[in-house]
Amino acid sequence: MDLLKYDEKHVRVEDIYGGIHTGVADFYDSCYCADEFGTDENAVRINGFYIYESQIVRIEVGFSVLRACWGQGYATEALMRVLEYLTENEGIPCVTAWCAAENTASRRVLEKSGMQLVSIEKGGLTVGDKTYDKLNFEYRAG
Repeated sequence: MDLLKYDEKHVRVEDIYGGIHTGVADFYDSCYCADEFGTDENAVRINGFYIYESQIVRIEVGFSVLRACWGQGYATEALMRVLEYLTENEGIPCVTAWCAAENTASRRVLEKSGMQLVSIEKGGLTVGDKTYDKLNFEYRAG
């Protein structure tokens, strides 16, 4: 997995211990990690936690489409390629995403891309002064 591309980007990853880390990632190459920690793999540090390549089991993805491009399949096609790349080239076994239950277009994109609905959080999403049910999706390599 090329962790360098996540340097100074806002990310959300789950590690092999079940920890979820959200924040701006700082990249540390294998030479630094070997000197400091005795391991020869790259890592990112998120909010003070070092997460090595082999410890990442889940990455969350998101998308936003200009209104003028709605309904043309761009989001579905792009998400399918991202899921394929993350699972086949980067070795990420599980990719997650979510949407508001009322957002039927986003739900269709997630489903058509091969993602599976895994849970519903009643009242789990607040935008402004409105609360929505949050639909959680997963895509697993296979």
